[in-house]
Amino acid sequence: MEEIDKHKKEVRERLKIVFNSYGKSSRAFSETIGLKPTSFHKVLTGPAGLTIPLANSIELKHGYRSEWLLTGKGNMKIGKHNQLSPLEKCLLDVWASSYQKWHILEILIFENINKRIADQFWDSLREGVELDVGDSQRSDAHINLDRITQVFRELRNEEKTCLEKNDFFGKVLII
Repeated sequence: MEEIDKHKKEVRERLKIVFNSYGKSSRAFSETIGLKPTSFHKVLTGPAGLTIPLANSIELKHGYRSEWLLTGKGNMKIGKHNQLSPLEKCLLDVWASSYQKWHILEILIFENINKRIADQFWDSLREGVELDVGDSQRSDAHINLDRITQVFRELRNEEKTCLEKNDFFGKVLII
């Protein structure tokens, strides 16, 4: 148990380095990575741990590598594409990368869409829309989410085929 506690403490120390380098309030920092200030405080002080999606969000928003945050290994920072949005950075990384980056992009998109679906559902109920109407709207949104899942499945299959054929530009090479 001591080793786990030591690891968590080291992760929190690395997270504090990132937070302190930001130079603004914890509220401002937490908003940049999609957390509520109270949730970020729990991650920073110990009750909650740093998750992989959160570490990926920090990498995309602040340029500190998720691997370094979680393990202390590898380069601390990434320097490329600083002027791009987080989604654009991820798309560029996916273009020349592996399945894991597709998975990260998929998680980021799904987290965003699921939050929107939930927000819209509860907003519609607050506005007095009947439960069955709100649930129908939510069901329609989930059908669209299934379509997005299919697109990612196709992208992963295409990427796998390209990698198997050493075709890094997406056109099948004939040997």
